[in-house]
Amino acid sequence: MKMDPAELRLYAVTDRAWTDGAEGVCRQVEAAIRGGATFVQVREKHLEHDEFLDEAKKVVAICRAHGVKLSLIHISEPTRLDVIS
Repeated sequence: MKMDPAELRLYAVTDRAWTDGAEGVCRQVEAAIRGGATFVQVREKHLEHDEFLDEAKKVVAICRAHGVKLSLIHISEPTRLDVIS
């Protein structure tokens, strides 16, 4: 997939250790976007699959509302799930 370099000017990566659950990750993503993030990567190591999908839906909605592209990676799963909005 080819992306415009401008879409990657400020690449934010979430870290659950700095948050308080899914709502904290959502706040983290909102803050990153307000701070100028042009791309968001949600990396998750510790959630079960269904919990990850629930969180992913919330983050996708936030990013779409702001026109920001994103990548979702569930590290504990054997496959990578990319969602580019």
